[in-house]
Amino acid sequence: MTGSRLLAVLVGVVVVGCGDGGGAGPRCGDGHVDPGEECDNGAFNGFDQVCTTGCRKLIQHTTLTANVGIDRGIVPEYEGGDACGSVARTLVIDGTDPNGAPLPHQEVDCTQGYNGWPFYDVAPGTFTLSMLLKDDAGNAITPAKTGTGTVLAGSNTVVWVDFAYTDFSATYTGNLRWQTDWVNMVVPDGGLGDAGVTGPGVACAAALPPIAKVRLTLRNDQGLVVNDTASFKTGTATITTPTNGSAKVDCHDYATSDAEVVKNLPWGVYSLRVEGYDAGGQLAFCAARDVFTPKGEGIIFHAHGAPGACP
Repeated sequence: MTGSRLLAVLVGVVVVGCGDGGGAGPRCGDGHVDPGEECDNGAFNGFDQVCTTGCRKLIQHTTLTANVGIDRGIVPEYEGGDACGSVARTLVIDGTDPNGAPLPHQEVDCTQGYNGWPFYDVAPGTFTLSMLLKDDAGNAITPAKTGTGTVLAGSNTVVWVDFAYTDFSATYTGNLRWQTDWVNMVVPDGGLGDAGVTGPGVACAAALPPIAKVRLTLRNDQGLVVNDTASFKTGTATITTPTNGSAKVDCHDYATSDAEVVKNLPWGVYSLRVEGYDAGGQLAFCAARDVFTPKGEGIIFHAHGAPGACP
């Protein structure tokens, strides 16, 4: 082998070794952005939200999702609130970005399941949103309300604009439904809602002392007693109870009867009090809590009766 041929072979070996990672030549993962690479983070760990293992930039979309909240968290067990389509036809959304520039005007159809609108690839920062709701005729049924929120870079940030039932020009009606059980301990909230209750409670006969009769009183958000009738089915029988606290009825077990219901109440917040009496007619338990009547059926609330009188 001549000297020139030997040199050619050695050069070829060196070139192959460099490209295979055996030398110090350029490669993806060496921490340097080389020709053909968009980035290079010096690591082979999948991605770190900046640079992939193929030395390509990972695109991070910054998205603002503008959602309307209706009666969110107005009482316990109603955290999610009502959907836009339950009370309106159209949701109107406007707003400004962190630089004060207007967002594209949106009018979305609530009846199609929309509860807001996503704005993609926005600048991070604080946004101001304005919303109102319209009926089928296109008339506004709420005033415009505003909300603000800070959108984080590279994330989908949800910003809520909240409405309460008092914001609507129309008054809707719905069915208020609840079930009552009993707990043989004093709960931290004195029987208000579910705080401190870890189980489903017990039935009438398992309470200490056993509960023979119950009486209920319902008040509206102005504190006025509601003169109506609650009813429930147990087996084939329908039991009715006045809501003004004027009568006692036999205690019924939450697990063997339907929920109690007061039909066609104006929507809003109500105060529910359910008292449990022992066989001697003595007040032994009380459940007192706020409940909410939305438009339509709503949900079943739960009232946990705790030992003692109502707070």
